[in-house]
Amino acid sequence: MSSTDAVGRGAVNAIANWPTLVARVIQAFTSYVLIAVVGLLIVWPFFQAASGKGRGGKLDVDWVREVVAEHWLMAFGITALCLAIFLVLILVDAFVSAGNTWVYIEGERLARAGGPYRAFSLEEWLRAARSGMWRVAGITVSVAVVVSLAAAVCFGGVIALGATQTGFGCCAAALGVPLFLAAAILVPILTAKAIIVCVDRSLQPRDALREGWALLTNDFGAHFWAAVMIGIATFCAGAIITAASSLVEIPKSSSNLAVAFFAPVQLAIALAQQVVGAAISCWFPATMTALTPVGGFASGVKPAGLPDSVEEGTPS
Repeated sequence: MSSTDAVGRGAVNAIANWPTLVARVIQAFTSYVLIAVVGLLIVWPFFQAASGKGRGGKLDVDWVREVVAEHWLMAFGITALCLAIFLVLILVDAFVSAGNTWVYIEGERLARAGGPYRAFSLEEWLRAARSGMWRVAGITVSVAVVVSLAAAVCFGGVIALGATQTGFGCCAAALGVPLFLAAAILVPILTAKAIIVCVDRSLQPRDALREGWALLTNDFGAHFWAAVMIGIATFCAGAIITAASSLVEIPKSSSNLAVAFFAPVQLAIALAQQVVGAAISCWFPATMTALTPVGGFASGVKPAGLPDSVEEGTPS
C-alpha cells in the first residue's frame, strides 16, 4: 500500500469512527483541568511566596532552597503529588489510545473485507481500553525513557565538546539537528506501530516494540512519507489557526464592546485548535493501522458480515 493510500484510508477510518475524536477532546480538556488545578493550588502560591514582598517580584532561589531544606517533607510530598499527576495523565492517554487503536484495527479489517469503516462500540471500546491500558502505558514510558536518555547523552556530549573544542562541538551540533528531526518522525511512528500490534495481539511492551520496529523497517518509505504528509497537514492547520488568532487579538486599549466581541471568537479559535490537535492524534494512528498487517481479531471474535474467504493481515 502506498503512503498516499494509507493517509486517505486513515482519514476515512478516523472520520467514520468519530467518537474516538470526542474521546481525545475529552481527554485533552480533562488533562488541562487537572494541570490547572494542581498549578493554581500548589505551584502558583509557592511561586508567589518565593517572589513576594522584599524580593522585587523576582524568584528568590536562596529562599526556595531554605524552604526546601527546612520543610523537606512538604517538598517531597509536593514532588510526589506532581509525579502522581504525571502518571495519571500517562494512564489516561494510554486508556484512550488503547480503545481508539482497537477501533481503528476493527475498522480497517471491515474495510479490507469490503464493508464500512464504522466499528465503534462503546462497550467494546471500554473493554479494549481497560485491557490494553497498562501495556500501552508501558510502551509510552519505555520510549520516553530511552529517548530522554539518548538526548541527554547526545546533547551533554555536544555541550562538553563545544566547551573544549569549539569546531568539533559546532560540527556535532550541526549533525544533531537532522538527527533530532529524524527522531521526531521515527519515534511517533514506532510508538504507534508498537501500540497497534500490542492491542491487536496482546503483546507485552518489549515484544510490541520489537515487532513494531520490524514492521517499520520492512516498509520504511511508506511509513516515513505518510508521517511527513500528516506532519505537513498539521503544520498548515496550525499556521491557519495562528493567523486567525492573530487577526482577532484583543488590543490593550480596547473598549468593553470590542472585548465582548473578540473574546468569544478567541475562545472558538482555542477550541478549534484543540479539536484539530485531537483530529491529528486520531488520523495518525489510523494511518499507521492501514500500513500494518494485523493478525487475529482484536476482539477475539470475527466481525459479523466478513466472508470466510477474507485473508487477514494483508492491506489491499
